[in-house]
Amino acid sequence: MGFVRARVWASQLRFITYAMTLTLLCTGAAGAAIPPAEQAYIDTLIREVAEAHGMVFIRNGLEYSSADAAEHLHNKLNYFRNEIHTADDFIRLCATKSEMTGLAYHVREPNGTVLESAVFLNARLAQLRQASSAGAPAPAPASPATPAMR
Repeated sequence: MGFVRARVWASQLRFITYAMTLTLLCTGAAGAAIPPAEQAYIDTLIREVAEAHGMVFIRNGLEYSSADAAEHLHNKLNYFRNEIHTADDFIRLCATKSEMTGLAYHVREPNGTVLESAVFLNARLAQLRQASSAGAPAPAPASPATPAMR
């Protein structure tokens, strides 16, 4: 009877050890969180895309509304979260091109001008950073209730 208990106990201990190791590995693989200031820039960019009602966003040759574009950016942010450490990373990984086709994303402004989305978002990010360095407060991170952050 003692031998059976010892084997059961050893089996349970082995299971617990494996479970704890797996938990630690998964937690470590999650990567570091995006710094708050950079997350605020990312949230602001996504929010501004969502609110750019006069613009058309072009992905893989198809036109999308600002709300659809913002939702797509948010989904890609979630997908690449472990690789994103700055707003520049966000633009490069999430807002530049299709992962499936390799085609660049574009935006058509209300005046008809078409730009690559990376050019548009990098210019806006530069404006946000310049305003922040000039003494204006950095954008506040969006709350989870923000519609653009669905």
